[in-house]
Amino acid sequence: MSELDELLTAAAPARLERAGEGDGEHGHSVAVVVDELAPAVFVRGAIDFALGIAPEDGRAWLRAFTRTIFLAGRPATVALRFPAASTGEGLSWHGPAPAGQLRNLSRLLHAFEGAKPAGFGSEPVVVHVPGPPSGTSTEAAVACAGLTIAEYLVHTHHLLAEAVLRGLIGPGDTLTLHHRDDLDGPDVLAALAPGRAAGVQTRITHDPREPGRLRLFALLTSDRKEPAP
Repeated sequence: MSELDELLTAAAPARLERAGEGDGEHGHSVAVVVDELAPAVFVRGAIDFALGIAPEDGRAWLRAFTRTIFLAGRPATVALRFPAASTGEGLSWHGPAPAGQLRNLSRLLHAFEGAKPAGFGSEPVVVHVPGPPSGTSTEAAVACAGLTIAEYLVHTHHLLAEAVLRGLIGPGDTLTLHHRDDLDGPDVLAALAPGRAAGVQTRITHDPREPGRLRLFALLTSDRKEPAP
């Protein structure tokens, strides 16, 4: 087992500990309606949405591991029947709410397929979160090799939502997100060190292309430490 594999195996349980006991099938969920996708709009929209969630709802959603479904549709049309909590160009966010409350919306629309490769080039996405400048700079990266657009949405959304709910991204921050093939190397190993966990958010899960192996799909590091519970 490589050093990276060992660190991923050790880091993965931290998410379970932060979420507590979890809410199982009865927990809160979010639905994102997708018509068009521009990474900068998606990243900005995901952050704005998570920042606007009431604390109690945010805690319930975090206990449900920020469960999110992505649906294909036109946000303006969907909003006539299902008001959105937040919107971006070609995107709308609904919830968090108990899963049953979003069932009619998910029945109305098909799951977002997004089967094309997630190739977004080498230019980073830079987002300035609304608010007075905080002086906090946050760096994030997503491993795009082998990912479809649909998988990219899932991994990136989990990363950003949980970082906001933990307090690692806040108003006035500047976020720079890089698209890479894979996440490895000395900087990644250093970020995964247990002593840095308070300022780091990861997206670690099983790699469907290599059964039984964990993969680091996304990583975020922030100068701001998560607040004490």
